[in-house]
Amino acid sequence: MRATRVSLNLGSTGYAPTILHDTWQTPNNITLALSGANGSGAVSGTCTVLYTVDDLSDAAARFVASITQSTNTITVTGDNGWPGPGGFTGTGNISQAGNGDAGAHNLVVGDMVILEATGAKMDGIYTVTTVVSATSYTLTSMLSQTATASQSARVTSARMYTHSVLAAINLATNPKSTSNYTFPVTSSTLQCTIAGAGIATLAVLQGGMSS
Repeated sequence: MRATRVSLNLGSTGYAPTILHDTWQTPNNITLALSGANGSGAVSGTCTVLYTVDDLSDAAARFVASITQSTNTITVTGDNGWPGPGGFTGTGNISQAGNGDAGAHNLVVGDMVILEATGAKMDGIYTVTTVVSATSYTLTSMLSQTATASQSARVTSARMYTHSVLAAINLATNPKSTSNYTFPVTSSTLQCTIAGAGIATLAVLQGGMSS
């Protein structure tokens, strides 16, 4: 059992890489520790921990009409939301009637999106940058390129929620905070909501016996 850590530069607002949790462990037992440090002076900035309970397994992955990238912007088009009870019928802009999402992705800025099998160096975990329409949105990549994902590319998304304790933590006055989850969650994400100075770190320790 080892802690997983992600860090975020407080010089600007944004998100750290998402930490995925093991939902098979019983009991779930997830501890969160948020801290801030600045080797050259006082730490400052405000951070929040986000989480999701959405399914991140392969069963939740879906095909969309297209995934394209121009410079650092990835555009996902034709995302009709979670798969319907009948599953998928093929690739491309497929019908997913009855999926509970009314034929829309239902994502907002800051929600999580996982791209797989793009075949164009776009695979990874992202947060939604802008919402273009009910079925389209953009993501921001660290890699600048012009690319189009393959037809076999899949999308998994998750609606993110604010932790009840680790929310809007002012690191200047509260540089160390701890909490946990009293219910199973599938991932945690560290967000800097107000920029400052220094580095914020989220450490996650999960214990239990895999069932």
